[in-house]
Amino acid sequence: MVTGTVPFKGDPALDVIDRMAADWITQGLAKTGLMQIVPSMAVGKIYSGYEGEDSLDFLVQQTKAGTLISGTYYLQGDTIQFHTEITDSRKEELIKALDPVSGPVEDPTKLIEKIR
Repeated sequence: MVTGTVPFKGDPALDVIDRMAADWITQGLAKTGLMQIVPSMAVGKIYSGYEGEDSLDFLVQQTKAGTLISGTYYLQGDTIQFHTEITDSRKEELIKALDPVSGPVEDPTKLIEKIR
């Protein structure tokens, strides 16, 4: 099984959090040794270079990933909240939506670690 971690989407001013979340989750999955992982840098390049509405479909075609991890984050004042989903890309079915995690926007690393 090939798994890819799609960059989170949120405020462009916080793109570093986007990349950090994708990298850390990808590293965590790779450490398990249970599956083949598409490097987050490769996924990011493919994902950012496509402008169509079906960008996840395009990503799956390019990487052959069977499972996608994707997410969104929201800012609420000084708080950031992450929403993460695991999707079977071949069946186009949601496997699991993780419980949202929230915390101070100044230190998102603890939240990303929880997701990982």
